[in-house]
Amino acid sequence: MPSLEAVAFDLYGTLLALDDPLLHRQVPRLLGVSGRRWVELVRRDLLTTAFRDTRHLAEFVCLSLAGAGGERLVEACAGAVERELASARPFDGVLPMLHFLKQRGLKLGLVSNVSSAHKEPVVRFGLDGLFDAMLFSCDQGCQKPDPEIYRELCRRLGVEPGAVLMVGDSLANDVLAPASLGMMTAWVAEAGEGAVLRRAADLAWSALGGSEPARPLLWQGQRLSLAGANCTVTGLRPVSQDVQGRYNLVYEVDVHEGGAPATGGSVRLMFAKRYLAPESAYVEELAYRVQACAGLPSCGAWVVEGHEPFLIMARAPGEKYRGELDPSIAHEIGRHFAFGYIFSNADLRPRNAFLTRGEGGKPTLTMVDLEHCFFNLAIDVTSLPDPTAPEALDSLEPTTLRSLTKKRVLTERTLPRARSEFFDVRTARPEVIRAYGEGFIAAYRELKRRADSICGLIGRRIDQRPPLVIGTRAYRRAMAHFDLEDIEGRLTADPGPILEQLLATRG
Repeated sequence: MPSLEAVAFDLYGTLLALDDPLLHRQVPRLLGVSGRRWVELVRRDLLTTAFRDTRHLAEFVCLSLAGAGGERLVEACAGAVERELASARPFDGVLPMLHFLKQRGLKLGLVSNVSSAHKEPVVRFGLDGLFDAMLFSCDQGCQKPDPEIYRELCRRLGVEPGAVLMVGDSLANDVLAPASLGMMTAWVAEAGEGAVLRRAADLAWSALGGSEPARPLLWQGQRLSLAGANCTVTGLRPVSQDVQGRYNLVYEVDVHEGGAPATGGSVRLMFAKRYLAPESAYVEELAYRVQACAGLPSCGAWVVEGHEPFLIMARAPGEKYRGELDPSIAHEIGRHFAFGYIFSNADLRPRNAFLTRGEGGKPTLTMVDLEHCFFNLAIDVTSLPDPTAPEALDSLEPTTLRSLTKKRVLTERTLPRARSEFFDVRTARPEVIRAYGEGFIAAYRELKRRADSICGLIGRRIDQRPPLVIGTRAYRRAMAHFDLEDIEGRLTADPGPILEQLLATRG
């Protein structure tokens, strides 16, 4: 069976909602015709005719149903169209899902039975920039379930029907008809025998490969083992757009801890994270363990194995850090910069910080999104037969390794640049800068004290399988023991000069 190369979507009811569908309610009443006549006009003409603009569509409707195109009727009809379109919105999670599929290298298609006017929200919400091919019945002169519209979509995508997954909410148009041409299908329905997805956005948590690309990785009712405890997923939903990352996918997950949900126990709000590069789940899980071993606040995190690994993590305590800055918070920031420097956290940003205040208002910062830790040595791996094998990297001669190392992630420029996102040393109060430095030095000393246990934890994980794969696309490779030696070198360094770099104004 061909592997999945493209995903095609229906539009309304699948990707976009119409919160105020006025046309079917108002137009027949406005023009004094039966619902049957209106539906016949929609199917026969409105869905297969390209109108220049909304007014021309409204004039056609009035002439066809009322035999006249008076100004009042035309304006009323056009107004109903415009108000309906104004109520259009993407379903929750749809935009991140489409971006994720695109980043995964899948071609995206759109095939929809719509009037000319109903194409407008596609542009308004930026969907047109995501699709490799878009077919609208009003432009094609034919509509689903005509087989030709699906064949034309496949031709424009440059993909055989058997390698396309069709996703939509109509059993007839989005499942039965494309399946008859050999396309894979996923029916979107809240309930119904044969329904595959409760909402299109849940495709983000499907296998996206194999003979059943819509087979779920994570679903309501799934049993998980987290830290040795048996848990059940009782809720699953996309996070808001402002929380969603640029590349990875995050969902909120309600996890019932204990026995069966009906027998009691507690429910915790957790997060599920799916990665553009799935192996990053193992890197972030280790980073949280190292963070906890270092004595810093940390979220529990567990890799869920299966068709593709992903991460379930506890919710960070507190609220998103909003840039508040006083000496006590600066002290917390300094502590995290000691960790970030030693373990190469390339995503140490205010947006990844959560703030809580304890007794007496004492703040605590918890840092999340640690998938970019441990990568300090950017090595040219193009000449290596298998850059994901740690033993192959560790077998390199020191001179060869030095010649292949193109740059270090931690430099005199990147350190102050990262710090400047938290505060500007040129304008910060002296007591804030002093507290930041004290937090940095105190955490650095504590990390030195715990070095043996931390390095032992990392070393043992390097020797395990699957390997830890770190780095950006150009330098992506396995984490090896020379990375641990690089960490050990920073652990033994004098933190004073490093702090001076961090407080420099350049960059």
